[in-house]
Amino acid sequence: MDKEISRMFDNRSAEYDKNIETLRNDKFVSRYIEIYFRMIDAIVNHIDSNKETIVLDIGTGTGRLAFEIAGKVKRVIGIDISEKMLEAAKNNSIKSGIKNIDFRSGSFLQPGDFKKQFDVIVSNLALHHLTDEEKLIAAQNMRDLLKNNGKLIIGDVMFFFNPKINFVKWWLMKKHIKKFAGRVLKKQIFDLRKEHATHVKNLKTIFEKSGFHVVGIKKIFPIAGIVFAQKSD
Repeated sequence: MDKEISRMFDNRSAEYDKNIETLRNDKFVSRYIEIYFRMIDAIVNHIDSNKETIVLDIGTGTGRLAFEIAGKVKRVIGIDISEKMLEAAKNNSIKSGIKNIDFRSGSFLQPGDFKKQFDVIVSNLALHHLTDEEKLIAAQNMRDLLKNNGKLIIGDVMFFFNPKINFVKWWLMKKHIKKFAGRVLKKQIFDLRKEHATHVKNLKTIFEKSGFHVVGIKKIFPIAGIVFAQKSD
């Protein structure tokens, strides 16, 4: 799975940031791209300003979330399975002049040797690439990476309704996106079930089975939200 996802994002890396900004300025697509930025804002706002805090960003991509967090904490380590996305992140770091971010190769399933080093682990729109079985492994890995009472903040694609039961709502949503969101975003939405997006209740169960206390879940959109959790003793 990691190799397949790596190839996909290697192919997207050169134009990734540019495409996000292009879509953000499109009068029809912007309403959907703003969900991505709302999720980033919600994650960042949930992190306290503390110059002793060390944060891990999994699936960091070009580093957008990591850069937003960096000014509030001591250090951010961003990991990604795509070497080309990491190259873009490192170039963005040089341009920004931000010094307290370190970008490295890694993933949910192979995060690296960081046992109990982090106060907070974050991720945005990455976990849905894993099957539910892989999500469970990823959650257990994240628990091992966190210090005692460490925080987990995961923004991702997640269903707040059951598309198999409420198929009319799902059909109307896809129809609306097809009409207003354009070819690129439409394809991403149609791939959500293929990319292992799961129901919010399933995510909650996965984290609780892995030794987390789920503090809250914030709904951003019917198919997007943020899970806030804390490592249990």
